[in-house]
Amino acid sequence: MKIKSIKALGAKFPSPISDNPVRDSWRWVDHVATPMSRYPRFKREGLLWAPPWEETSVCVVTAEDGTFGVGMTVFSTPVNSLINDHFAPLLGGENCMAIEKIWDMMFRLASPYSAAGIASYAITAVDLALWDLKAKLAK
Repeated sequence: MKIKSIKALGAKFPSPISDNPVRDSWRWVDHVATPMSRYPRFKREGLLWAPPWEETSVCVVTAEDGTFGVGMTVFSTPVNSLINDHFAPLLGGENCMAIEKIWDMMFRLASPYSAAGIASYAITAVDLALWDLKAKLAK
């Protein structure tokens, strides 16, 4: 069965963290080593130096018969652009059961900007959606 469409969108889920905690989180009270800890300005900042992309990326891969699989990852702003603008147009029409082949295609498609980093999150979202789709079609 072939892939009919691949679409990624951002979703904001409620925070599991209480608005009225019993005590402050260790992340804000104690020093936590981060990649930015070597710079005094960021040493006590916790995760405040992290990217501002709070939404979760939800990727939906739909097969010809309307069955769909869902995969999620973080950093929705850049990830959704990679999936919607680069991967989706080129992966449409591929066999949705050939997951390893599609993973290899995405890895190679990402070579102009490296398959590491943000691209790895985009690849992960599509890959998870394909596995979910495959499981649904196997029933």
